[in-house]
Amino acid sequence: MNNIYKPYKRGLKKPIVTLTTDFGNKDPYVACMKGVILSICPEATIIDITHDISKFDIEEAAYILYRAYSFFPPGTIHVCVVDPGVGTERKPIAIKTRRYIFVGPDNGVLTIAAEDDGIEDIRVIESRYVMLSEVSYTFHGRDIFAPAAAWIALGYPLEMLGRSIDRIDVVKFDKPQISGGKVIGRIIYVDSYGNLVTNIKWDLIKDRVTFGEKVRLYYMGNEVSIPLSRSYGEVPLGELVLIPGSGGFMEISVNMGNASEKLGLKKGDQIYMEINR
Repeated sequence: MNNIYKPYKRGLKKPIVTLTTDFGNKDPYVACMKGVILSICPEATIIDITHDISKFDIEEAAYILYRAYSFFPPGTIHVCVVDPGVGTERKPIAIKTRRYIFVGPDNGVLTIAAEDDGIEDIRVIESRYVMLSEVSYTFHGRDIFAPAAAWIALGYPLEMLGRSIDRIDVVKFDKPQISGGKVIGRIIYVDSYGNLVTNIKWDLIKDRVTFGEKVRLYYMGNEVSIPLSRSYGEVPLGELVLIPGSGGFMEISVNMGNASEKLGLKKGDQIYMEINR
């Protein structure tokens, strides 16, 4: 097989495979996937995006993959396994986009990133050739997704993986609503610093606000004024700050502190921002 197919490199010296899971690092699951990939494609470079996705949280995994995928060289194969439906009728899929390949379950975890890059082809992974000889009911990350990614890295044609489909499950973040002078949004992610990432994009409000002004935030029956700044350090230590985050979403933060703990907000909570223009 190695002599038949040209490696899927697109200019890469060695194929790159990324892994994003909710497996954590205590158990052997991540190591099993890496071992399978390297057994099939020893020259692969394997990069861990994260294995600390909240358990079973498809939306969080979709967000993390979306934030990270585009910073890798074209030709990278992104494997994402947050798969509470493993062993059910949900399909294992591979998505070819303009610059990348995405491999994982058809539960929406891949679609935000894949649609952002531009989907060109979607294949159900059906060929037994690209799976381990024995496929378990509960560990498709090891038995299907890891070997399929490795074979793709070696150049196995996507059209030979299985049938083409044109509809897949989609996870979409709620779109913020502008009502009068308020923007109604939601917390979509809380990072390890306690920064509260909202679904409100900077592009949506940048023409309505000015750096240095205070934005009125309403949440869970409370309200607080937060200065809009370019960086955390523009406010005193321990003070709240509203910034355009590096991913293009508005973030509520505390300089050298934890905004989630300070405000008692968590993923999924609704917020209102009052803007004057």
